[in-house]
Amino acid sequence: MSVTVIHDKTKHSAEGVGTVGQLRQWIEAQLGVPSDAQKLVLKGKALKEPAEALPDGCKVMLVGSSFDVDKARCLVQAATKKASAWQSDARKRTPQTVPSEIATECRQLLAELSELRVPPSQAELLRAKGSAADKLRNLVALEPGKAPTGPAFILPEKSNCVKYNPT
Repeated sequence: MSVTVIHDKTKHSAEGVGTVGQLRQWIEAQLGVPSDAQKLVLKGKALKEPAEALPDGCKVMLVGSSFDVDKARCLVQAATKKASAWQSDARKRTPQTVPSEIATECRQLLAELSELRVPPSQAELLRAKGSAADKLRNLVALEPGKAPTGPAFILPEKSNCVKYNPT
């Protein structure tokens, strides 16, 4: 079963899609257009019912807000920049801690990043989003009273991994 989706003058081939509901899910995952922002049109008729079957080889027009790469990139860059600055600041403290207000900001940025839907076609941005989220989670773990017990918890100098110092 194959459906051709036409969006922004570009054709996309959706394989294995048989219903309107499946097509909406595919579009959201592959093109980054949320299902509630999609308007699907087949031969001049709006497709609304999720269970409605699609004919094999049909062409469906998609009208909807596409993924805003620039906005997403700005959010990821801002999160990365703040996390790096906060990591640098935390490294200067003994023991390494993060003030509660910064941990709260980290949680807010993590929430914004988790709501950001990045389509698979934006692989570099997906990696940057994951890296920023890792840095923010590491910082939240350093909030006083929430730091891990056991060996010393050390923020990495150049990588975004948490390192443990066996003492």
